[in-house]
Amino acid sequence: MTVDYNKPPSPEVPEANGNASFFWPILVLIIGMLISAGYQVVAMQQQVDALKQEAEQAQVDTKFKQAQYQKAKLYKLASDVLQLAPTDPNAKQIVTDYKIEQRAPASGATPGTPPGN
Repeated sequence: MTVDYNKPPSPEVPEANGNASFFWPILVLIIGMLISAGYQVVAMQQQVDALKQEAEQAQVDTKFKQAQYQKAKLYKLASDVLQLAPTDPNAKQIVTDYKIEQRAPASGATPGTPPGN
């Protein structure tokens, strides 16, 4: 058999029964990528939900602190009206109309302290 060095070599084609098919490896690769993408979407959604929940909790905490502050201011105002009631007829009228009584202020809420401090 003579070899012709001027002719480019022909690619060797495997026989039909030993032909390597790229279908199954690519199918496995695509399935793996789809599973990975699905996992990433689920993980991202969980992170978004957690951030939303934290933001809502922070908003509730802020509103709660503001409510405590307003309640403390109301108690202070009511206390001042009660102190004025014996000498001021307008204060006495407010006390009787709104049935204001002397009570201990809410614990932890002090007037004059803005919320968040």
